[in-house]
Amino acid sequence: MSFLDSNLVFSLVDGAEGVLSVLAAIVNVCILNLYLLPPGVIAIIIIILIYIYSRQVIITCKELDLQSKSPIISLFTETLKGLTQIRVY
Repeated sequence: MSFLDSNLVFSLVDGAEGVLSVLAAIVNVCILNLYLLPPGVIAIIIIILIYIYSRQVIITCKELDLQSKSPIISLFTETLKGLTQIRVY
């Protein structure tokens, strides 16, 4: 636990640094060329709308993926696969 706790601060700083560098790049582009601001805002709005529209499907797919990787389900599927071999012999 102490290893995870000590690395948690560095991970938080790295994550914040990534977001801040992207925001700084966007601000620099908008300052240098104001003609890129309206298409950029429109693109961001479109991306947000696509995410809102497909959010439920993304969550459902992730839940199914996590369920298929569950150790109980994998143990159950291995047991079912073994039943056919036991029945044959």
